[in-house]
Amino acid sequence: MLAGGRVKLGGSIDATQMDNPRFDLKVTAREALVFRNPTSSLRANADIACVGSLKAARASGVVEAVRGRVFQEVNLLPNVMSVVKQSEPLPPPPPSTSKVSQKVELPPMLKDWTFDLRVKTRDPVLLAGNLVNGAISADVKLGGTGAKPLLTGFANVDRLILKLPFSLMKITKGVVTMNPQNPFAPKLDVRGESRVGSNDISLYVYGDATNPKTRFTSTPPLSEADIVTLLGTGMTLGGDNSQMASEAMTRAAMLVVMETYRKLFNKEKKISDEPPKLHMSMNPSGGDRANDSMQAMYEMTPKVRFTGRFTQSGRMKALLGYVLRFGKAARAVEEKQ
Repeated sequence: MLAGGRVKLGGSIDATQMDNPRFDLKVTAREALVFRNPTSSLRANADIACVGSLKAARASGVVEAVRGRVFQEVNLLPNVMSVVKQSEPLPPPPPSTSKVSQKVELPPMLKDWTFDLRVKTRDPVLLAGNLVNGAISADVKLGGTGAKPLLTGFANVDRLILKLPFSLMKITKGVVTMNPQNPFAPKLDVRGESRVGSNDISLYVYGDATNPKTRFTSTPPLSEADIVTLLGTGMTLGGDNSQMASEAMTRAAMLVVMETYRKLFNKEKKISDEPPKLHMSMNPSGGDRANDSMQAMYEMTPKVRFTGRFTQSGRMKALLGYVLRFGKAARAVEEKQ
């Protein structure tokens, strides 16, 4: 028994030649605990056989990841007590990723071993937290020899939702395909969708993982800089600097209030599969503060929206709108260009 799971080792060892003993071993496991820390845990089923000698053997079998859980909560509020004093030295920079070896290296003593191992997820590994909710599955095979191992297979995002402070990104497709010639640079094919206010946003990530290419598109059309800013802050780069600063301060204050309320009353932050239906924004008017207004928009259906605007002077305006989208036509024109 091992932390609620079972591990069994059986077989034989012939030590007639002490410098090169022969063995015929088999390892089986059922929900054995492989990894656990305060935020993550992973168990595995295994059925592995290892036959041969110390200098040349064959390892084959299947390892299945089961009951994988990852929970990580990200604190969006700065922790004042943990702010580093300016008198203290800065931490060292992280190591450069360019120094990472671009090939799988096994211990030299295994150079003449052959491998036929398959590692897959029987149950998708679940991701949960205040910003991420989803599941990931994988099916990877280790083949070749110890001198030249080969990794093939893929990892697939079954479902993944990223909850940013003012937007929700749903990953509709996420595939990572192993490259046998360069296992540390797998191929990416990730697609996501988001809706912020009246903007429908699409995300594409593709190419090698070491040098991925990213593209954002939106309906109505926006520049990629505006789309990224819209996803992160809920507003675009347009407008004068004073208006943007006031809007940013208002949104930051709203975020602080929401996070503080959740922490004080120990409210669990759940992520819904659907984008938020209620959107609120502060619209500063510049020098004349009497015309500052607050706007609330509620999506009754994907096409019908109710908007209310309240100014500081007491005026109120209500609108009922019907949304018409021309996304397919716009994309067709873009492809022809």
